[in-house]
Amino acid sequence: MRILANHCHVLPEGILDKKNNPKRGTLGHLIETMEQHGINEAVLFAPFTTQIPQGFYQCNQWLYELIKEKKQFLGFITVHPLDIAALGILEEFSCKGFVGIKFHPPMFKIAIDDPRLEPFYMKAEKLHLPILFHTGVHEWQLGCYAPILLDKVAQRHPHLKIVVEHMGGFEFFHQALAVVRNNSNCYAGITRILQASAYYYIPPVEIAYLLRAVSSERIIYGLDFPYNPNIEKDLEIVHSWSLSLSDESNILGESLRKLIREK
Repeated sequence: MRILANHCHVLPEGILDKKNNPKRGTLGHLIETMEQHGINEAVLFAPFTTQIPQGFYQCNQWLYELIKEKKQFLGFITVHPLDIAALGILEEFSCKGFVGIKFHPPMFKIAIDDPRLEPFYMKAEKLHLPILFHTGVHEWQLGCYAPILLDKVAQRHPHLKIVVEHMGGFEFFHQALAVVRNNSNCYAGITRILQASAYYYIPPVEIAYLLRAVSSERIIYGLDFPYNPNIEKDLEIVHSWSLSLSDESNILGESLRKLIREK
């Protein structure tokens, strides 16, 4: 089984812990982590402008330069959807080989169903770029990024692929599940929800229902590198589900491969 892990944040040296561990969160740190856990490929997110204090273009260009010669890495675009250059950034970095978009509504302070986002969603749909949406409590107005809002987006843009990341966490799990079950263009992102210590933890009884209710072809595992302190435990939990080889392979990479291959 070749594991393709979703949801990896990579940063320049010294951003996360300049004094004690400057290499934390760097590409070198990620490569070591992947080798340690038998992970073959990974999806990387361009940094936020709060992490690289320049514009969104520069953040995405930094990631492009970092991985352009490394076939085991795939890039996702990070850009505020109302940025004046957003649509051009989607176009350019799609042409450069990026295969998706990371959208964090509470970080960007923009509601998922804001009408001003329609051009952004239309552009992503046209370019066949899936959008990974952060869902789950994150210190902003909950009504602006509750997972149920994604139902509107999915219905209006049936060819837009949507990853409902963190499945809303415990607080919004049922909303997220309803969206995924209601829309064949939506996928269940199970990053940082498996361990009891995880901020977006969802109890095993709920995960078991997800596995019964949603095809493994629409379930995607991610690392949340470098913020996940115990990737080994995550993988142990996935293996403990005693799924068929096909279902486990889907969750650990094949579903994601098929999703981005459609680009």
